[in-house]
Amino acid sequence: MNIKSEIINFLYCFDKNYNSQAFTSIISLLDNVQTCININIIHKNEVVITDVPENIRNHSKLNDLNIYKFKDSEHNFPNLKDAHVSEATYYRLFIQNYLLRVRGIIIYLDADTVIVNDPTKLFLKYSKQLKDSGYIFGARTEVKKSSIENYEDLIVNNDVFPFERLGINNLYFNAGVLFINYDLWIKKNIGDKLLKKMYSLGDNIIYWDQDVINSYTNGRYIQLEKGMNYYNSDVKEKTLQSDIVLIHYLGSKKPWKSSGIFTHASKYYHQNYRKIYRDDFHITHQWKIYSIKQLLINIFNLNIIKIDKPISFIKHFIKSILSNRK
Repeated sequence: MNIKSEIINFLYCFDKNYNSQAFTSIISLLDNVQTCININIIHKNEVVITDVPENIRNHSKLNDLNIYKFKDSEHNFPNLKDAHVSEATYYRLFIQNYLLRVRGIIIYLDADTVIVNDPTKLFLKYSKQLKDSGYIFGARTEVKKSSIENYEDLIVNNDVFPFERLGINNLYFNAGVLFINYDLWIKKNIGDKLLKKMYSLGDNIIYWDQDVINSYTNGRYIQLEKGMNYYNSDVKEKTLQSDIVLIHYLGSKKPWKSSGIFTHASKYYHQNYRKIYRDDFHITHQWKIYSIKQLLINIFNLNIIKIDKPISFIKHFIKSILSNRK
């Protein structure tokens, strides 16, 4: 068996509803890295290589592309009813069942991420740091309990980061960009331990496998700098700083929705989307009436000028409204 260890391995987990977003993320990654990489995909559906856009399959920086159909759906995954995520958010817990030829460090990226600057040096830096640390994970810290004022009020009124709910002492990270020491994962049988943690937490899980991994890790991880997982809400200027490597489109303001398409951060998504699709814009609607209202508001307050190719956007918007798709 040929074990791949020298080349950086990346992992995406998604279903057909996020195909466009994931391929957009992948092309942004390939266009920015300075070394050849392996990309692994765990997908809910049966996907063949020819389903992947040609300029990804034939990219000069792609060493290997492996696609696996998820086959462990018999588990009861918590908090998916009426959620904006699917069971694919839990696929990371099963990587040992699929990535049989991979060793070393795996870098997991959410499908709603876009690489905007060369990440190679930082990827290699944190890969080495993770190996040397003896930890399983590396991630960006999202909140420190010790830094929150009036923590008791936060628990009662918002319950966004209830450390008691997960048995966490102080640190909680965002798992949208996750470095994984896969050698230690296999050696310590982390997949089974995370599954046990998932079932023991049960209804205490709100943020899906991110809660599970945080509860198991309990602050034992290397911390990535902010630019490695830069939130779309942090993008305030038209030009990004050079130390920002990746934009992560968190929350409801996705760049393909009317709630997020008028923000500064959205242009980086659509610039990469255009590399693989004929349309200038990726536009979806949860509620079309709401989307129309958002368009009119943003035309009136001149936010429309924040968008590249505003006339083309309006044409694509009208076309998407008239289609039968949401």
